[in-house]
Amino acid sequence: MLMLNKNVVYELLAAAGKTDTEFFDNVFGKNAKRGRAYFDNLERVTFAQAEKIADFFHVPLDSLREHPNFSIVPNGEGASINNDLAYENARLRKDIDGKKLLIASKEETIKMANQLLATKDAEIKRLTELINNQSAQ
Repeated sequence: MLMLNKNVVYELLAAAGKTDTEFFDNVFGKNAKRGRAYFDNLERVTFAQAEKIADFFHVPLDSLREHPNFSIVPNGEGASINNDLAYENARLRKDIDGKKLLIASKEETIKMANQLLATKDAEIKRLTELINNQSAQ
């Protein structure tokens, strides 16, 4: 059983220009008057009913749940769900790209630090050998 945002369903119904009769007959198999009363009194719908509703409006099933980023937009096929996911996706991609640059910079810093350590180790080895050679003489 799913909790359904009935306001979204009614907005989709209005935006799609569909009648109560079309919706309730197709989805619930009830006449419009009984269908609206039945639907209004439902606390939860079955997954199958939610799928029928989503299919009726040609929208993703998740769009029927309460979600602040969804809005209803009429289109040629009835209505669609417009959301901020594209914006959020672009923002996250920018964030990821920034983090990739930061990681590359840190990797370069580590590489330079390793080179410095290698140079230091080589210098220590050279000086140690020099000291040992002078002590041996």
